[in-house]
Amino acid sequence: MPKERDRATDRLAGFIGSAKCLEDQDRIHLLALIADLKPAASVVLHITPQNLDEKYHFENHLAQRHIVFVVSKPRTFERITNVRNDVVRWHDAGVYYEYHVARSKTALIAAKKRNEYGYPQCCVTAFHHHLKQPPLTPRAATQRVRFIHNVRKRYPFITYIPHAMGCSTTQKLNERYSSAIKRLASTFWARYLRGERYRAKLLVLDDDFTTGHFVGHHYHLVSLAPARRKYYQHELITTCAYPIGTTLDATIRIGGQSETIKVARAHPRRTRIIHLRKHPLLGRKK
Repeated sequence: MPKERDRATDRLAGFIGSAKCLEDQDRIHLLALIADLKPAASVVLHITPQNLDEKYHFENHLAQRHIVFVVSKPRTFERITNVRNDVVRWHDAGVYYEYHVARSKTALIAAKKRNEYGYPQCCVTAFHHHLKQPPLTPRAATQRVRFIHNVRKRYPFITYIPHAMGCSTTQKLNERYSSAIKRLASTFWARYLRGERYRAKLLVLDDDFTTGHFVGHHYHLVSLAPARRKYYQHELITTCAYPIGTTLDATIRIGGQSETIKVARAHPRRTRIIHLRKHPLLGRKK
């Protein structure tokens, strides 16, 4: 039986490492789960016309490994298909499913009812304490956002917010995750840490820091040309002011969960940005 379990683990790990339906953060959750480093995980599968069979294969691999799960009803998701002049076009790319997966029914119930996903208690306590605090000052709020981005750089395999940058439990867990993922899915592990570096023209879509609750700017950007058939979106935290619609000549370095963008030149803003999408955004005035 142990050999059969090992074979099922290898097949599931191979699927997780290469499936098109999974984002890298979900791969980490699942690989940590089958390495017995997490009792449960919450992941999302994106199904498009190019990977229609992956939902079936995913559930079949879970069953062979005796991993229990519950799955949501399908919901549609959009992706950018074209950026031209001042128009950003979106379309329905496919459907996504939310999965709660666990090593046992008991762990699944605990995860759904009490959010028990194997995170360190010191970090869970600090997170809940933070939620109960009054609104942060603009400077403190900005420091909080920068802290989260720095955590992503230092701990590429950690998907929660540690209570402190030097949390010893988080350091050990990041090392254990890295070791287990390297053993189970070495190709994904190497690609994930190696990352990539490239140049691109980026369009400034919006700024999260315009509310006055932050210092500086937190921009959402989109590439003006597709890479690997996708228009990738990026984030940039900076003290430089770029009006919405500005085009940036930038060098992008992605590795693990972190992303570094160096702007070489900013071109004058466009008159406006129009989003053409099939589904209106909730809360947006018509």
